[in-house]
Parts: sequence; structure tokens; C-alpha cells
Amino acid sequence: ALGLDTFAGDPTTHFAIETGDFLKMGERIGSLSAPTLVVLEGGYSVEHIGENTVNFLAGLAGS
Repeated sequence: ALGLDTFAGDPTTHFAIETGDFLKMGERIGSLSAPTLVVLEGGYSVEHIGENTVNFLAGLAGS
């Protein structure tokens, strides 16, 4: 599950993951070359959820 509530700016949690970190996580998972299913859950920083999702998916796709 892609828990976007781990974002540093999320009002419901106290994690410190930045937008660029989602790209890196996607790249690491994508480098495994394994079948992957991504389920979005969490993420309440409305102004950042789109960018964080796009970064993760871009990393996963190798972009």
C-alpha cells in the first residue's frame, strides 16, 4: 500500500518523508523487476497528494 500519510506535511501523522523520497522509493521498488500492485491509502495533505503520487509512480516506472 502506498501510504501517503507518511509525508512530512501530512496533518494526521508525524513522519518526515519528503516529496522527493517518494520518487526514490518508487525507483527502489521498480528496480526489483517484480510484479507489483500499488494500492493508495492514506494521505491527507491535499495540496501535495498528487505530486507525491506522481513521483512514486514515475520512480516505479523508471522515469
